[in-house]
Amino acid sequence: APNVGMISFWTSQSGAGQTTDSAVGDIATGNWYHVAVTRTGAVAKIYKNGADVTVTSGTHINPTTNTRPITIGVRSALNQYWWNGLIDDVRVYNRALSTTEITALYESYNPGIVVSDLQKGLVGWWNFDGNAKDKTPYGNNGTITGAALTTDRKGQTNKAYYFDGVNDYVNAGQNNALWNNPKGTIAGWFKVSNGGWS
Repeated sequence: APNVGMISFWTSQSGAGQTTDSAVGDIATGNWYHVAVTRTGAVAKIYKNGADVTVTSGTHINPTTNTRPITIGVRSALNQYWWNGLIDDVRVYNRALSTTEITALYESYNPGIVVSDLQKGLVGWWNFDGNAKDKTPYGNNGTITGAALTTDRKGQTNKAYYFDGVNDYVNAGQNNALWNNPKGTIAGWFKVSNGGWS
């Protein structure tokens, strides 16, 4: 496959798809990575482990409405591109985090780092501590289909989900406040198994 190990952010408006990508080979099977995508207007940036790794950038126009649910582990509602690997601690912000904030979010798993400012604008947070409940007051609780609890990047049991690349996903419902925003950030921890998306 020509795009093995590439991180991509894809949007579609009126049937026209736009992608922002990292380099091919940026991620490898069997390793945990913190991945974040920020968007300010039409510009998206991809971060891996706190560093901007954007190579190509599409023009992402804000959709006027969202008719699809927020899903984790599959491309929303299309039954395409199933994730094969582990996912942990997914967050959605209604603002574009700065590079400093992205780095702090990545490093926040070190107990010496304080992250209180990273609660500002947090509108969805699925930390997968035994379930797919949204930890924000917005209640975008996820419904799990097939994904199984597993050990997270810190060696803690039942603190991440394994997605089989066939039909596992989490559906967090349809909420325009999460998705229809000209500024935002999506972040989480990912470990690729057998090629990532299938």
